[in-house]
This record gives sequence, C-alpha cells and structure tokens, in this order.
Amino acid sequence: MATYPSDATANTTEFSVLSTATFNSTGSTTDFNLASDVTKESEVIAAVDGAVQDTTTYAVTNSGATVSFVTAPNASTLTLKTISLPQRFQISRKIELTGSVVYSNTAARIVDGNSYLINGHQESFALPVGSNVADANTIMVFLSGVLQQATAFTFPSVSLGNKGIDIGDNTTKLLLNFESSNATDESDIGQTDLNSTTKTYSSTAAFGSKSVDLNGSSHFLDYGSKAIFDINQDDFTIEAFANPDSLSANGTIFSRYQDSDDYIVLRTVGANNTIGFVSSIQGTLHELYGGTINTGSFYHVALSMSRDDETASLYVNNVRVAVNQKVFGNTVSGNVNIGRFNTGEFFDGKIDAIRFSRTSKYAGAGAQPMTSAPTKIGGGALGALDSQDTLDIRVYQGTGERDDRFSSMADRKPDVGFSTTRAFDTSIFQSQAGYEKRRLKSRRSKRQYDIKYTNLHGIGKRAVDDFYNARSGEFESFTFDLGHINESGTATVRFDGPLNVTQVLGASSNLRDNFYTVSFKLQETFD
Repeated sequence: MATYPSDATANTTEFSVLSTATFNSTGSTTDFNLASDVTKESEVIAAVDGAVQDTTTYAVTNSGATVSFVTAPNASTLTLKTISLPQRFQISRKIELTGSVVYSNTAARIVDGNSYLINGHQESFALPVGSNVADANTIMVFLSGVLQQATAFTFPSVSLGNKGIDIGDNTTKLLLNFESSNATDESDIGQTDLNSTTKTYSSTAAFGSKSVDLNGSSHFLDYGSKAIFDINQDDFTIEAFANPDSLSANGTIFSRYQDSDDYIVLRTVGANNTIGFVSSIQGTLHELYGGTINTGSFYHVALSMSRDDETASLYVNNVRVAVNQKVFGNTVSGNVNIGRFNTGEFFDGKIDAIRFSRTSKYAGAGAQPMTSAPTKIGGGALGALDSQDTLDIRVYQGTGERDDRFSSMADRKPDVGFSTTRAFDTSIFQSQAGYEKRRLKSRRSKRQYDIKYTNLHGIGKRAVDDFYNARSGEFESFTFDLGHINESGTATVRFDGPLNVTQVLGASSNLRDNFYTVSFKLQETFD
C-alpha cells in the first residue's frame, strides 16, 4: 500500500542538467569523476541501471570533482548527472550517518584510491568512504554474514589509523619468511627448528631480502610432530615459494612422514619438471601432479584441501593444475620437515614464504597472486579469510545534518490551518413529539482531512498529481502518515473528491519555475 506523503515523489527530470558522465565498469570501483564540479551531493543525480540512488549512498570528494560511493555500484550502466539546484529545492535533512563496504576474493575493492582483496594475506581493510569513527563500538563487522565481536578485529588499524581495521588469523600454525636469517616460526605458535644442522640463507628471495638456501643433500628444517599439524578431516593449506637450483631428482618442499604407508609430501618432481602432492593413508594413495617448473625462478606452490566439497586443489603460480575429489582420511603422525622426505629427497634450491594453515585458503580455477610476504595477520583473532568469505564492514555514526534536494511531499508541509473532522456513523430517528432514538452503527469514528498547499512549486505539484492519478482518484486507498500534519500515527484513507489545482505564477515554460495552490480532501476508510 502506498504512503502519502513519502510516495508522492519528485521527478528528477525536471531539474536542469548541466553535464552527464556515463560509466560501464562499476563492479569494483567506488570513485567516479564528474563531468563538471559540484559543491554538494544534492547537485548529483546518480542512476544505477536507470534507478535513481539516494544521496546517502555516495559522497562528493576530491573538491567536488568526484563521487565516491559507499559500495561499488556494480551496474551495467552508471549515469552521473550534475544539475542546477535552485535554493527553493534545497533541503537540510537530518539523516543517519551510516556506511558499508563489502570485500571479497572475486574482485578488488577500491577505497580512497587503495585496492583491497581477500587473498589470505591482506591484514588491513578500509572503513567505508567518509567514515569518521571514534571507537570500535560504532563498527559492525560481518564475516560471510555472521556478526563478529568487537574483539575479533583491531581498531584503529596500525597502517590505516581510524580509517580501517586490522584482522587476525588464528589458523596459521607455521609461518617462515626467513628475514632475520633464521628459521624462527612467525605464527602464534612460535616454533623453533629442531634440526641443529647449519643452514644458509640467500639474498635471492620471493619477498623481502632473505630465503633459506638448501643444499640438496643434508639441509632441512624440522618442526616436530605436533597436534597442530594433524589434518584429520579438517581444511588445510600448505604453500611456499620454491626456486630449485636442480631438478635432477625429487625435491621435498613440505612433508610429514610416519611410515611407508602413512605420509604426506609436497615436492618438485624431477622426472618431468612438475609439482606433485602425495597422500598415503594406511597404504591408500591420493596423488596430484601438474604445472611446469624450471630452475632459477620462484614458483608459488599451494595445496588447499576443502572438506566442504571433499576437494584437494594443487596450484602452481596461482593456476589450479590438479584436483582430487577424494577425502584424505585420518591424520598422519611424524615430524614436519621442510626440504626432506623421510631420510631423502632433499630439496636443492631456495624456499621462501612457507605457511601451513588450518583452513582452505584457495578454491576455484585460480588463486589471487601474492604481492607481499604472507603474514600472521595481526589484530583481533577474526580468523583467516579464504576465497569463500565476504567481509562486510558497517559504521554507525549517529545522526547529522546534510544538504539534500526536494525528493517527495514529505519535504513540504501543508498550509497552517488545515482542518480535520471526526464523525461516528449513527442512525437517528426523531419523532414528531421531539423524542430521539439513536443507533450506533460503528464505534469506530472516521476522520476527514482537508489539506492545502499555497505557492507549491511545479515539481511538488506534479508529485501530488502523479500520486493522485496512480490511485485513480477516490478508487484506491493508501496510508496517510499523520506526521505530515504534526500528529502521530497513520490512517488508511482515500481521496474524497477532486484534486484542486490553481496556478499562482507562471514564470517560464519550465515546470520548476511555476507555482500553484493545491488542495484535496482525504477520507478515512476501513478496508
């Protein structure tokens, strides 16, 4: 059911258009340059695939040259019109100061000129454009639709300050970047290498300035046999950057060996210059092979297991090269080794950015390329964000005043002195002697409202006219918001009689420059 006055809306085509800018690629971008500068949001009409957007969904930035949306419009066609807005159409409106931005793994989100993507190592995410947040209590964070506690993230962000949050990763159980020329684990576990054999470190690295340089015969790292490495029926991801010096034999990147029937190993396969992952559970083998590798270059190698669809995916340089649909089964005990399988298959070359995570970080045909070293993401323990997740950040900043334009008859009060009548439906019989008999047909009274607008501009007159025509005059009932006449509540009403329109001033052929007296009656009805 329609509601008066809010559904008696202004036709924005009546405003004089100064310039138009049209965009077609709007899926990930929030900032769009206008064809001409403006001073306030009300001077911009933004249409997403033809639907005019509320001015609260965007802000004017860059000294009036740019419109910044709270979230990317994701429209086939986005049209931004700058308009001439006469003073009589300008409205100062009290609004809820809110904002929202959603991040995913499918497309980078641009906020304030910076790109953000769920990629397993992004640790800072920007708040919505224009946010002015004082504390975490005004921020709501949703992970794949589930509201998170304020302790699940850190505000303000270390790198973004009060314009962003930092998230935490409680799934990373082993992280090695070798930046300090040692093999210290950078995860919360903080494990140390149990193999005391001297290792060497190279200045040739995938990220930063250091990688571990293994000699292919005796060098390896040992992180013991711990429950945190048990895969059981859980999601997990093993990944590293590998740069082989030799491919004459198999070279182990990551392994856990219990016995000849129970082990997992991620390796370079020297026989055909590929990457392979092998799981043996009680003698039952599951194997994935694929990709092409060569000596002298770093390759991002990842094995990601998702129990949701019982799929293991092998990636080489962000491309999924093999899939195995079988569940790996029970866990494997034994020490986790980097660079060695059992007592052989030593890796000859450099390894960097090793991470073991108890989550499926990658899914689909391709992974997002890493542009920086993987981290134990700081901040509150929100949990690792994988390719299946969305991160929705909303801010609530109370209410405030904002310049806006006339949008409906809710912005124009009727004349002072409107009249309201109330009557009960009563049957009265009066005898010749003067006696009366009365019968109350209904204990519900009906109200009638007599509404008048004097010197209503043409855009407002058309809004009322269109609303009247849409109801077919007296035919269709609607909801009347009594706040329009400074009362509380609502009433179900219909038009009672004609819509009366008298032109007061005709300044030009443009409807916006004409003024009218508009009046009508509303009759309460019980549908």
